[in-house]
Amino acid sequence: MQAVALHKELHIPLLKESAARKINSPEKLVASLREEIFSERRECLGVVALDTRNNVIWHGIVHIGTLDYAPSHPREIFRQAIACASAGIVVVHNHPSGEVKPSREDVEIAEILKTCGEILGIPLLDFVIVAGEGFFSFAREGLL
Repeated sequence: MQAVALHKELHIPLLKESAARKINSPEKLVASLREEIFSERRECLGVVALDTRNNVIWHGIVHIGTLDYAPSHPREIFRQAIACASAGIVVVHNHPSGEVKPSREDVEIAEILKTCGEILGIPLLDFVIVAGEGFFSFAREGLL
């Protein structure tokens, strides 16, 4: 029962509701992000679950970490995507330091999530890091 309460506590909407209909580019995703993820002083990891036409069917912050670390497990990342029969997901992660370049850990978790998504039939469509005024898209940079 306590785990259910914690999960509900962490379901913080990630996108502005008016823009949370269709995501077809990293720019649109970043423009739609709630300001809180940009100004958050701790690392956060969010998931956007999409249908077959890239319409958002679920979104939320699934993990809030520390100043420079947001450990996460594929189980938590894919939980809602499985529950809502998502066709694919985009993972969004902030870097409070302002550095958009992915860390070694970012690259590792993106690879793990890509493999998990392939196994589950819910592909990781992108892994986007937001920091300062910029962002880094793994898909755009050919890292997925």
